[in-house]
Amino acid sequence: MTTSGLVAIACTNAEPATDAHEVLSYVRQNAAALGLDENRIGLWACSGSVPTALSLLMQGGRDYLKLSPRRRFRLNRNLTPRVCVVHICGTQRVTMGVDRDRRTIDDRLPLRPVEFHILLSLAAGERHGYGIIQDIQDRGDAPVPDVGTMYRALARMVEAGLIRAAARRPAPDASDERRNYYRITEAGHLVAIAEARRLEALTRAARLGGLLPKAAQS
Repeated sequence: MTTSGLVAIACTNAEPATDAHEVLSYVRQNAAALGLDENRIGLWACSGSVPTALSLLMQGGRDYLKLSPRRRFRLNRNLTPRVCVVHICGTQRVTMGVDRDRRTIDDRLPLRPVEFHILLSLAAGERHGYGIIQDIQDRGDAPVPDVGTMYRALARMVEAGLIRAAARRPAPDASDERRNYYRITEAGHLVAIAEARRLEALTRAARLGGLLPKAAQS
């Protein structure tokens, strides 16, 4: 493919930012063998992978990286020879529900804030809707949703296969009033981790860009 100016590299990843950095290092170190110019590398990113690409761009890659966050990436034919384009994307697939099409984790990102907070609460165990609202209030780092917003989000996430309804039972703090409990699914757990990593990468990029103070080094 190098004769057309394109090189494709397939890999799996566990830590998106770290693994993407390793891919770029490999490409630059082996540029001569691949017939590439190590100083002309493009990043193609979309959806939840954009923060990872921005993080790479700001970690010393400004001199040799070009970033396209768009879904469509057009190559200038006059610049194509000896240029490598690295597509950063999520490839791990999970089942989002019974008899549903398999979707990539990236298809679910970014999550709405209320959805992420629901998954945060359910990652610690089964909770009812009002209990999740109390969790959000206790965290104190996000607006507390009203009851209508919370139950619409819960219904939406059950439909998406991120959570499922558990047994309806009395809540210890509700004078034996029966409440609808929910639990996180395996798919929901994976999506929550991906969203946390996306937010972490975005925060890292903001620190490197000077928008946030850099974390104190121990």
